[in-house]
Amino acid sequence: MPRKALSAEDKMKLRAIGQRLRRLRDRANLTQQEVADAVGVRQSAYQQMEIGKWNLSVIMLRQILVAIGADWSALADQRTKRDDPDNELHVKLQDLLDQGGRAAEAITFSIEAAHLNLQNDRQAQKIGS
Repeated sequence: MPRKALSAEDKMKLRAIGQRLRRLRDRANLTQQEVADAVGVRQSAYQQMEIGKWNLSVIMLRQILVAIGADWSALADQRTKRDDPDNELHVKLQDLLDQGGRAAEAITFSIEAAHLNLQNDRQAQKIGS
């Protein structure tokens, strides 16, 4: 099935996320190459993320935030007021990030638990051999 084209609103959201990622990276004194290396992508791909040309997954966003030493809340516009209609995009973005952050944490926890179970199974097999 072909991918659905992004709406203008979605493209604007991706640009806003990219701009925030760049500010966070700059504050952390990291280059695009350093972040790209940390998350396992090429510098050119990471550059596309910062300019909003890459549809980021929640997992990739989490990896980037970890690499730059930030958390989900760092992506939120601190000036956002929920009752300000001019900040509707920021409110929607924060809501998405809150939902995605919880999902990413749950996925990460599940992966870590599965990894520990696998290690325990391997140790048990070694002891049993």
